[in-house]
Amino acid sequence: MAINKINPDTLTIHNPYNDYRVLAESCAYLEKKYGLEVDNHMPTRSASENRAKDMERHSGIQSLLSWVKAECAEQLLNANSWQELHQAMRQNGLELRQKGNGFVIAGPDGLAVKASSVDRSLSRAALEKKLGSFESSIPDTKPSRPSPEAIKQRFGSAANVKPARRSPPSNARKPPGSPWGCSRYAD
Repeated sequence: MAINKINPDTLTIHNPYNDYRVLAESCAYLEKKYGLEVDNHMPTRSASENRAKDMERHSGIQSLLSWVKAECAEQLLNANSWQELHQAMRQNGLELRQKGNGFVIAGPDGLAVKASSVDRSLSRAALEKKLGSFESSIPDTKPSRPSPEAIKQRFGSAANVKPARRSPPSNARKPPGSPWGCSRYAD
């Protein structure tokens, strides 16, 4: 397919910048109209998926995103309760965490991917619609500060002892009659 960039009225060249969407739609329309072989014009992967694929190509190591999609996405999608979802995560060595207004799937090494990049049905809105309000796998407990009585009981009388003043070093030179330890200010 050829595209004419010359305006037939003014005979000037037109450089359409960032016109890939319009060109892709036009190509898809013409392919369908004339029964041509359908081509993938627009990339369907997100930016994070493209970065993951680039990393895999360059390093030869499978990314967490592609591993989750290949190995355990089916289990995660089939969960019917928050407990089942957390159990499926634990079986694969993963953890579902809240981050911002969504969820991330974290691996044991600290790497994390957006849950919605694995599948759109793992977005926060879709999961809460399907499973109800979010239930954490670990109950949220805030550490409480121990009472003063508990501190006294644990540490005994040492809890009330104030640290002693520091004594001057034994090798400090202090001239007689000088309160500051310096002969310059002595009377």
